[in-house]
Amino acid sequence: MPTVFSTKADRNGNHRYNAFDQFADEASEFCSYQDGEESLLLSNEKNGSSKPSTYDSRIDDGYGKRSWSDLIRLFSLILIPIIIAFLVAYKLFLSNSSFSIFNFFSDSTYETDDNCTKCPISISYCTDKSFPVMGGADLVSTYDSYDETLTYQAAATAGTPDYKTTYSGYTFYFRTPENQKKFENNPEKYLPQWGGFCSWGMSEEYCPQFAWDSTCLGPDGNWYTWNLFNDKLYFFLKKDPLDYFTKNYETYIKDGNARWKAWFGNKVVLNTRCSKSEDN
Repeated sequence: MPTVFSTKADRNGNHRYNAFDQFADEASEFCSYQDGEESLLLSNEKNGSSKPSTYDSRIDDGYGKRSWSDLIRLFSLILIPIIIAFLVAYKLFLSNSSFSIFNFFSDSTYETDDNCTKCPISISYCTDKSFPVMGGADLVSTYDSYDETLTYQAAATAGTPDYKTTYSGYTFYFRTPENQKKFENNPEKYLPQWGGFCSWGMSEEYCPQFAWDSTCLGPDGNWYTWNLFNDKLYFFLKKDPLDYFTKNYETYIKDGNARWKAWFGNKVVLNTRCSKSEDN
């Protein structure tokens, strides 16, 4: 119970803390603080002023209140082991294709239910052939702008319906007639891998967090996050999955190719409406 200070007037009319002895005895057993060069010492000597001369605002009603420096040290002792445990878990599980640290930061829009029966994106919507591939991005211009010295490539550029062609029932837009001709001469060179969906999702995201399969494709491909690997064009949702993919792309390409072939064989499936143009 907190000590309750009562006062009693002496014969000269001065009020004294007649419970101070009890308070000091209790507090001195567990309260000793260092704040800069000044220490809080609780004395057993009675003081005749309105408050004991050694009274400190960090002590209130008999309970010790820690200074800010004490609180910081306390939280450090708690947080450091948590951070270490997180890093250890990251190291242990990153190589498991069904679990990735990126999953913690994935857009929850793309997550499914526990049984992977809920698809967050309709494949019929994403591959609607009445819309241009990758939302109308000029894939030839994008491919040709590749700069191996850059970590992140310049954003894909938009084509125009003035210059368009079709391949396997899909429509492609281009900025110039020259780009259109290049594509028509060698379309396989410029096609985005795995339909133009996020390459990390297609190769490394699995149930139970993600429901990607032949009837459920995603996440979106992003005009701002793409790269060439082995002279092939790969899109990503954002920079984080692009970074993870780049670290071990040979393995991830092998994983993604096997998965895509099991789903579609040699059928051409392309992303038309599930693309973004966001610098993230």
